[in-house]
Amino acid sequence: MSDEWATSISHDGEARGRAQAAYRRVGLICGAAVGLGLALGAWGPDIVARLDVPLPGQLPGIALGVLSLVAIGALAGRLSTQIDRAVVDTLLWLIAAVVAFLIVSRLPYEGRTWLTWLADDRLAGLPVFPYDGFGHGRAAFFLGIFFFVLGITQAFRLEVLRGSLGLRGRLSVHTVFLLVLHVAFAFGVGLIADDAVNCRSDTTPARPTWRGSARSSPASLPPTAGDARYV
Repeated sequence: MSDEWATSISHDGEARGRAQAAYRRVGLICGAAVGLGLALGAWGPDIVARLDVPLPGQLPGIALGVLSLVAIGALAGRLSTQIDRAVVDTLLWLIAAVVAFLIVSRLPYEGRTWLTWLADDRLAGLPVFPYDGFGHGRAAFFLGIFFFVLGITQAFRLEVLRGSLGLRGRLSVHTVFLLVLHVAFAFGVGLIADDAVNCRSDTTPARPTWRGSARSSPASLPPTAGDARYV
């Protein structure tokens, strides 16, 4: 009887270990899906609208933004499964919201400026795409609300995702559908944030202030600040 009891305990421990591993894995994947959706909403429409414009010089900034948001989402999702407390989950996602806001709001300006400096050292130190924070409060509000909801629903969402996994913990059609829903909701929030961050550049583009040298000619100047959104 004692051997059967020990075997049962061993099997229960293995089952719990597999369940915890699956829970952490879906947390990582779900968080990455949220970051990807946010990145697609923030920059995807701008790229599609400019498909006829060469993008090689802008690709590093776009890639940096996408990878940063995916990494932030994946990290928040994974850490929250490690601790698995509602308050901690919410706090982690709110921290992720702050970082995501900084990426979405500042990368189109400061990130593009840094890339311009690297491309042309004559412009180093100049405010090529000045960041003024106009309209960014609305982006912060919607990002904060969205990530707060992610935090308070973290346990429920991941339990549903884990329950949708197929044999041996593989992704099923149901799991993929649930992940696509996360991407879709994040995409909508990304669109709102993009509109808030870039609303001024859509209507009143302005040239940066140049105190440059006589070597700078109009042909050598970078695009207007209104194009700063296209990282």
